Amino acid sequence: MLGGLLRKSNRGKSPPQIFALPKRGTLNVHDSVLPKYAGFLPLIWALLNDEKEVGVPAHMMDDTLDAGDIVLQQSVPVGPRDTTAVLFGKTLKLFGPVRLRAV
Repeated sequence: MLGGLLRKSNRGKSPPQIFALPKRGTLNVHDSVLPKYAGFLPLIWALLNDEKEVGVPAHMMDDTLDAGDIVLQQSVPVGPRDTTAVLFGKTLKLFGPVRLRAV
């Protein structure tokens, strides 16, 4: 039996049946603050809503998209001239450290 799964964040939804397979569950890393920006295109929504920061959470997956328990969440500031590409670069730098600390 698997001890746990680590899911790579992407633009698709995984079948929920796999989340219960590992004994310790499935961990996902999302590209913006949860639960406020669950789902797709969160960095665009954060910019449109004039957020002061965006974040990278690691959370346990369940059958609802981006709704499992948050294990760890780190944030970075949104600069006055930041674009989604800039924010993606900022958050991408957090993916590895957040993933490692959450495991």
